[in-house]
Amino acid sequence: MRFLFETYLVIRGLNKDQDKAAQILKRQKEEIQNLDSDMGQVERGIYEYESVDELHDILAGEKSKLKKMDPKYGKIYNYLSNRSSHPVRIEGAMLDGDRSAVEETQLLKWGIILAFGLAQQFLMTYYETSAKDLIISKTEPIIKHIEKTIPEGVPTFLTDSY
Repeated sequence: MRFLFETYLVIRGLNKDQDKAAQILKRQKEEIQNLDSDMGQVERGIYEYESVDELHDILAGEKSKLKKMDPKYGKIYNYLSNRSSHPVRIEGAMLDGDRSAVEETQLLKWGIILAFGLAQQFLMTYYETSAKDLIISKTEPIIKHIEKTIPEGVPTFLTDSY
């Protein structure tokens, strides 16, 4: 769940400054092309790209904005990290080790909510491209279905992109 949340926040941050996103992508492509061709797969796998730091900064900035928007939103990251990292995890800092239908329901709702957020962010990513109509046709039904599935509505931080 935390991975989905982090992905949502990074894509949201990149969408807010698409020029910066394009620069990050360009630099990463150049860095990949300039890697030593003799470098093995293991070395490539652990190579630290400069863009990773930039993406981390975007993530940190988006998390900070959530905390400023509403203090309870600042706690979502810790909740998903400490309690609900994995949908079948029953042991952890805040779990007693027993299966919990409540826990599974909460995780399912968060998964649906984050799917909504990601679909929405991908719409924004491709809105100014020739793929816009295809992306809308594929994601709009998902977004509408998710809106119906969560009767209490999605968190307001997800609706700032409408």
